[in-house]
Amino acid sequence: VFEDICYVVFDQIMYLIDVADPESPQLISSIEVPGSHPCIIKSEELIITGHSHGNINFFDISNPQEPRLINTINQERSVSDLGLQDSLLFVKINNGIIHVLDISDPENPEDVFTGDMSWGSGRIGLTEDYLLNISRRLTTIDISHPDELTSISVFNTGQYYIHSSHIAGNCAYIGHEPDWLNSETNTLIRIDITDPSRPHETDRRNSTSYNEIEMVDEHLLYVLDLDNDLRVYDVSDWQNWEMLFHNETVEFERELFINGDRCYLNLFPGWGNNGRNGMSIMDISNPHQLE
Repeated sequence: VFEDICYVVFDQIMYLIDVADPESPQLISSIEVPGSHPCIIKSEELIITGHSHGNINFFDISNPQEPRLINTINQERSVSDLGLQDSLLFVKINNGIIHVLDISDPENPEDVFTGDMSWGSGRIGLTEDYLLNISRRLTTIDISHPDELTSISVFNTGQYYIHSSHIAGNCAYIGHEPDWLNSETNTLIRIDITDPSRPHETDRRNSTSYNEIEMVDEHLLYVLDLDNDLRVYDVSDWQNWEMLFHNETVEFERELFINGDRCYLNLFPGWGNNGRNGMSIMDISNPHQLE
């Protein structure tokens, strides 16, 4: 969601939806998106999508009524996440490779760097000088010289199945299962990354199954779990965090995205939704009572 427009990719089509009035979203336009399982990032008047079969697509959205596909490049490997800093696009590829592109001219991106920098697939987050890759390990990569990335630290979270991860401020939150067949072993790790060259674990606690994690105002943790429940926690005192809200009535949802006072959730067709699919919008201005 960017500036009251929600970009939704479903079944290889991107829908642009005006959500300025959340009680009456309006479809603006749509365009075909070559690829499946997308990750999406925005750069000024561009939407960039990366896909599991390797495509990276560049869409001109300067006119939301008529979005245009202006370029497609193929990495020939599955793209798991995208990061952006100024005109540099960081592409996380599932076999551990980080690819850096200069997209100053998106119709002619230039290769800056390609290297095996991290273990496995996972998500990435960017600080001013570092790229953080979260998979079964948290790898810190120095990006001060984008043409020669350097791995400077590795923090091993253990041999766990990572459900989700989120980087917020000086903390990384990782939801995982030591035994993914046994939900009672689910835990949430909090890692201090104030100095990304020396990440260290500050807490680990038993928890529900984590599907998506988002952070608001550095102390409100929003969690969409695998039981379809949405939970809000106050973690300003990490040792004594407080659950402010728990909604057990939401439908089966796959992802959450927070923008301002709104939370957007993707509905998954079937799985108890009677075949429905689409989007739920929640008002989160009062974290004690989401609507």
